[in-house]
Amino acid sequence: SNQSVAVNNQERERDSSYINEESPEAAQEYLDRIEKIYNIPGNEKETIKLASIALRLHKSDLAYFYRAYAKYELEDYQGAITDYTKTIKISPDYRNAYINRGMAKDELEDHRGAITDYTKAIKIDPDYKSSYLNRGISKRKLEDYQGAITDYTKAINIDRNYRNAYFNRGYVKDELEDYQGAISDYTKAIKI
Repeated sequence: SNQSVAVNNQERERDSSYINEESPEAAQEYLDRIEKIYNIPGNEKETIKLASIALRLHKSDLAYFYRAYAKYELEDYQGAITDYTKTIKISPDYRNAYINRGMAKDELEDHRGAITDYTKAIKIDPDYKSSYLNRGISKRKLEDYQGAITDYTKAINIDRNYRNAYFNRGYVKDELEDYQGAISDYTKAIKI
């Protein structure tokens, strides 16, 4: 798939105070460990374990996000959706949680639900190209080809060197029998 997985890029304050086993500080210690491993393939089960411990100590958007990310990587899409939803309940403006929940919905063929999540991510951050790319892919799957082209074009307008957007737009143009347009986009994708 050419969809873009959003990884957490939020900076978190580090609390250097004494670690008490029943406190947000103790939970933060587990989150610090997860941050180092969560996006390395093969660490999904450990990430889920550490995030679950952190959540028992203190409910946080980041712990749910990490656990959801790991569940998605293990193809537990419904479990990922549940945890991304909990992330969003705590932090309603968490762009990456909407993007990743949308991707999990796409995997379960809930393309309309995915489009809703990508649209929320776009409202939070209208200059994030991956939201448009992913929404375009969902629209293509629903055969909304013009809507898909519009989203791919928005992604390209944000980043003129966005290979995946050119490739996906070319694919849709090919489906619409706009062969010259498809060739043009494929050529741009190859040159990038």
